[in-house]
Order: sequence, then C-alpha cells, then structure tokens
Amino acid sequence: MKKVALVQSLNTFTNQLNEKYLGNIPILTSVNPIEIYKFIKQNSNKNCIFKYILHVNSLVLNNFIDYIYNKKNKSINAVSLLNKCILVATYSNADSVRAKNIQYKTNILFSLSPLSEIIKSYLGYPNDKAMLVVSDQSTPYYDQIFESEIIPKYRISDVTVDKINNFTKTAIIMIVALNSLEEVKLLTDLILQSNYFQVVASIEAIAIDELFELKIRFHQYLYVVLGLEFGVT
Repeated sequence: MKKVALVQSLNTFTNQLNEKYLGNIPILTSVNPIEIYKFIKQNSNKNCIFKYILHVNSLVLNNFIDYIYNKKNKSINAVSLLNKCILVATYSNADSVRAKNIQYKTNILFSLSPLSEIIKSYLGYPNDKAMLVVSDQSTPYYDQIFESEIIPKYRISDVTVDKINNFTKTAIIMIVALNSLEEVKLLTDLILQSNYFQVVASIEAIAIDELFELKIRFHQYLYVVLGLEFGVT
C-alpha cells in the first residue's frame, strides 16, 4: 500500500486518474474540515499513512487550519496524531493562509509560490494601463488579488461595456481572476460587445475554450496560468 494519501476540494483526481497515475492511493474529496481530519486520523491509525497531500483551495485550507488548531488545543491525541503527519498544500497560495499556518503552528508545508509574488509581476504597469477583473467570490485568495494596487479594478458583477470602453483609451492589458465558467462567459460577452482589442491575461486555468474565442479579435493574446484556484465555495 502506498504510504501517502490525498485530500482534494474538487474531483480533480478521479478514480481512473488515481489508478493510472497515483497507484490507487486513498483519496478524499471534501471541503469539510471535520471530514478531512477524520480521513487523516483513520488512515494514520489503520493504514499507517502519515503523508498527506492537501490539494484544496485557500478557503478550505484556511478552515482546516482553524479546525486543527482548535482540535490540538482540546486534545492531546490530536497533537500526537498531527505531529506524526506531514501535510503538504499543493493548491493554495493565499498569503493570509500561510500567515495563519505560521501563527497557529499547524506546520503545513506549501508547494506553490505565495500569491503576493504572482501579483508583483503585474504591478509594473502605470495606472489606467492595466485593468483587474476579479471574481465576486470573497475568499482569502480572491480578496488578496482584489486588494492589489492595480487600478482600475472591479469585481466581475461591476464590469460594464462602458467601463471596458473607457479603459480601452489607455489600455495595455486586462488581468482577470475568475472563479467559474459562468463568470468567464459573462466577461467574454462584455468584451465582445466592447471596443477592447488588447491583451487578456488570465490567472485561472479555467474555461480555456471560452477565453480562446477572444483570440479571433485580438491583435495580441496572452493566456497565463499563474494561480491555482477554482470552484471556491
């Protein structure tokens, strides 16, 4: 039996992929911190598995950190269990979650660069040269992106054709961080109704086909996969 298990917030690793690439390791698909802790406890006690990949988004990981912090403060058994485990986050990069992990001493390791490093790559544009469009979802991840210094910036529900056209007068690049196929389709429709012909840089690896519809009308097109969040609840 493989001595590693995986927790995912989306059904990214299906049974077929698990069998083909992971060797049928134990997998839990859940956003519930109680279920995640029970999964770790069960596999540690019964299968002697002490290495866990936490392929969950920043909101789920944030809630899990809260849960195990409280659990460790109430139970010496929880302290003993978690001290034996290696937990590696492979899907979260929000800085606030990392800071909480340090503050609460939950000892989770992170495989991705901090989100702040990703945002820095876009801060060199003067005001009105870059527009930021962020998901309506309020999570540690999307809130951090929206709080960046890029101006102008909008939540997707606040974007209009008039705002895009006004930005077009000075535009170089539109940076988008969206959460769902519906949000991508909404922005795509707005752009196609506007006079915008510049670059779109997506931080999300989602709805690729819909975004590529824009390529037909753009002189330039850039699709950049930098963040790793999707389907945050």
